Amino acid sequence: MKTARILAKSLILVLLAAFLFFLFGVPAVNDLTAVRVKNALCALPLPERTERVDAVAKAGKLVGNGNGMQFYGAILIKSDLSEQELAAFYRPFAANEWSCQVARQTTPRIDSIELGTVSFKVSPDSGAFYRVQTWGDSRFVLRDWDLRGH
Repeated sequence: MKTARILAKSLILVLLAAFLFFLFGVPAVNDLTAVRVKNALCALPLPERTERVDAVAKAGKLVGNGNGMQFYGAILIKSDLSEQELAAFYRPFAANEWSCQVARQTTPRIDSIELGTVSFKVSPDSGAFYRVQTWGDSRFVLRDWDLRGH
């Protein structure tokens, strides 16, 4: 009888730990993956006459339909260079067509995010602001168990 009670309590603790891991642990790992994507962008060199103003990271279902996690990182830069010059500068750093994309940024809100809102903390006050963004990936096996991806 005593053994059965210990086993039942152990089973409840294991189930509770698993539930808490899926509820809090998986989203935390996914958030860290998005931060890694952002940090990889921040580690890239800046062109001359350019300064980094802000950076954001987001994990979740951000564009399109269907299920699955997406990992997004972006930096806001202020530059005297044109959008084409910035795109040419970042092109060699792009791992694929979804990384190191350059776009003019005129508001704090990032318009390439369709589902939800992602915004920079700094409000662009002139036409010299650009967003460099990257869509990342994760090798974490349980990444799609995050409810934000559904």
